[in-house]
Amino acid sequence: MRSVATLPLVATPSIAHSSGHLPAGDRRLVELAACVLEIIPLHKAAADREEAAWDEYNQRKPQRPAELRWHIGDPVGYDLEPTSPGRARSWCSVRAIEELRNTPLMKWEFIGTDEEWGRDESHSWDAEAHQPQPEAAHLWKKVPDLQQQPRVDQLIAALDGWNAAREKLERDLNIPALAARSSEFYDQLREAWEEMLTLSATTLEGMRAKAVVLYQSVWNGDARDQLGDTTDAEFIYSMVADLIGQQGVFGSARPGRVAVEA
Repeated sequence: MRSVATLPLVATPSIAHSSGHLPAGDRRLVELAACVLEIIPLHKAAADREEAAWDEYNQRKPQRPAELRWHIGDPVGYDLEPTSPGRARSWCSVRAIEELRNTPLMKWEFIGTDEEWGRDESHSWDAEAHQPQPEAAHLWKKVPDLQQQPRVDQLIAALDGWNAAREKLERDLNIPALAARSSEFYDQLREAWEEMLTLSATTLEGMRAKAVVLYQSVWNGDARDQLGDTTDAEFIYSMVADLIGQQGVFGSARPGRVAVEA
């Protein structure tokens, strides 16, 4: 991974061609801005390739197996998948299934006498904690739920198969590598942003370097709706436009607003 500290200086219309005359802080701002402008198209291309791969994935993604459909009496809760307005399909909760992995399913079994079973206080239950209240705890114990365990095993196997199929498709489409490459370029941008924010601009060139990065990288070349349309936001747009030589590009297109002319 290339560090932003070692990327070559790229001359652009918005950044001074030579920064040797500048104070150290401003010179570094100009260098970092040039690095950012070099990284931007690389990051966009990488992100576009990743997005295209995910689009294909979504078209080909493996369907959830029927074994994961939720039914009344299942030992896990459910998630709802909207299918049409006002309608949804119930699926066994993936998180709940994962919580049962490598853990035998247990249930509460009454161990008191028939007489104690008939007392209301013997059934005092903490619904939130899913356990008997302290006064009735001695009458219950947890035991393996042999009746429901096969369903748990079926759910785990179905989930594992589905996950394996999805992961295979991701690998086939090279998504992990594409995502890593996109993240690498984004991390370089973040590194440059963070360093620039530690530096104070004392010259016009240093201020312009920050403005260019704000507009081209942080705002992705589109300032509209970034800060809203309040008067203070319009002043910010206008000042950035002045610095990068793009007067008028930040004018508001909202009805009733007057375009900013720097």
